[in-house]
Amino acid sequence: MMYFKMLGFYFCEFMGSFINLIFSIFKVYPSLDLGIKFLIRAESQRVLGEMDTLDNDREGREKEAASLKESAYGNE
Repeated sequence: MMYFKMLGFYFCEFMGSFINLIFSIFKVYPSLDLGIKFLIRAESQRVLGEMDTLDNDREGREKEAASLKESAYGNE
């Protein structure tokens, strides 16, 4: 997966550089950073996925702890 992510990064970086070069010929400087935007988007999706997984795990553990607490106090 990392290999394809880096290929995507280099492709976006090449396209951004090419667009910047073409526009600089006409003395317009847009300063596109397509590669960086690509990596930020890809990593933000990965981080959000990890956060969702952690939230789901936390909810499961909270439910398990509540049921254990209820069973512990229910046996008195």
